[in-house]
Amino acid sequence: MGQASYTVSPAQGGWVIHHGGEVSRSYDNAEAAFDAACAAARQAIRDGRAVDVAVDIARRPDEGFGHRAIGENLVRPANGRTA
Repeated sequence: MGQASYTVSPAQGGWVIHHGGEVSRSYDNAEAAFDAACAAARQAIRDGRAVDVAVDIARRPDEGFGHRAIGENLVRPANGRTA
């Protein structure tokens, strides 16, 4: 069924998601945009598509991620235990 690609990148005044030649609305921070991209990616997976989610690492120096790795909640269970 194809592949869905989502790229989160900085934009004037916030962060946006690039997908299918279009640009999303602006998000206040990279983490919010990443979460929205992952939500869209989950739907694409349900639709049977391969998914690629990327984050442009050229972020503004003042932008933080709340002292956790981007996507940590996707690879680490909520209870903190590892498999």
